[in-house]
Amino acid sequence: MRKLICILLASLLALLAGFALVGCADDGAADTGGGNGTEQDDTPGGGEETGITVFDNSQNPIAERLGITCWGCRYMPDLGAEENSLLRGAEYILEAGGKVIKLACGDLSAQYPLDDWSGVTFERSVDVFRHDVFRKLFEMDFKTFFISVPERKAINFRDGVSKEEEAYVEEEFYRMTKYLLETYKGSGKTFILQNWETDNALSYSMNGSEDDYLLLYSYADYFNARQDGINRARDEFVMSKEKNVYVFGAIEVNKLSDSYTRPKAVDYVVPNTYCDLYTYSSYEYKDRGVVSSAQDVCDQLSEALRYYASQLPAEENYPQPVYFGDRRLAVTEFGYPDYADGYKGEWQKMVAEGHLLAAEELGLQYLVYWQLCDNEVIGDNASAINRLSPAELRGYTFAPGDLNGFWLLRPDGVKTYTYNYFRQAMLQDSASAEAEKPSAWTAS
Repeated sequence: MRKLICILLASLLALLAGFALVGCADDGAADTGGGNGTEQDDTPGGGEETGITVFDNSQNPIAERLGITCWGCRYMPDLGAEENSLLRGAEYILEAGGKVIKLACGDLSAQYPLDDWSGVTFERSVDVFRHDVFRKLFEMDFKTFFISVPERKAINFRDGVSKEEEAYVEEEFYRMTKYLLETYKGSGKTFILQNWETDNALSYSMNGSEDDYLLLYSYADYFNARQDGINRARDEFVMSKEKNVYVFGAIEVNKLSDSYTRPKAVDYVVPNTYCDLYTYSSYEYKDRGVVSSAQDVCDQLSEALRYYASQLPAEENYPQPVYFGDRRLAVTEFGYPDYADGYKGEWQKMVAEGHLLAAEELGLQYLVYWQLCDNEVIGDNASAINRLSPAELRGYTFAPGDLNGFWLLRPDGVKTYTYNYFRQAMLQDSASAEAEKPSAWTAS
């Protein structure tokens, strides 16, 4: 009932404001400037403001669609004593030519372990955005920020999401969205508020019983509450071409392959939501024995994403404009260890190229690589490294085998083959760009 009321109300408001869902094919007038390919109706004769109803980033240059993640980094080359690792990492991404960054703002001590967050507490999620580090980041020369963001109080999905919990979640995302829209008005920036890997997040609460389905449906209710908060703030603000700032909500799934035998979010959560954007954390189509070339990666990933697209909710179920239309898909995490073929980076680059080819083939809105500097400690020294303080971690010299290898910058500062490929792909605006391979970083 709540969803039906929202849909009817949105339809009434759209009629009153004179909205019409306009496609790029109508007049070819899509704005590819600060609005990331937005398009809106003509302003009524009385000068009354009209909000956008379409936002399409899928045809913009690769530099505005390909992102890099800075999250959990255990090292950061050339990090100054007083520098923040997130801000230094953002500089590296800009140096590569990227205009899209992904970050996290939950447990900052775990997510940015090189920095001292002691004594820093946040009552509301929006308070993280007000922190000096995030304020400086949002002022940097990026067009799009993917932010993996939870609310500050945990929600128990297994017993269903209560009305009180829904109200709390909606308020959290209302406050975050309102702050971003008002603070960065006129900046041309886009903020996409997402979660982390729905299937993995829910798997910790699954027990193989019928209750697992209640868990999935409860998560859909929770995500609609997130989107309701975003919608409420946008309705008050009115996202327009003139205001030139945009906030969207996204849900990330990480299981599309039939090899996953538990109930999947793509089947039970996604169809029951109305998110602006639907994203995929892509690690199922990268390994030897599964793929053998960039084209293999492209073909298998494309097939999986076409199924994902078939599960998206019908547009008539949306209480808000379907900004991304029938191109509501993005990949918000993908990668491969650099060291897996002897530190030459051949397979890592192959997987990356396959994902870029799929993005071009399907017209994905965004594609985000995991990640700039590695976050996964492995091997015999893992326990000791995980206990290091931020100051000790900054002074630690990583040896081959200490880290899993999901990096574009190696601990010694060498930029990988994939880093060079991404840089050339963005410079040439082509997934088929040629790149120079750096000297191998071989284990002793």
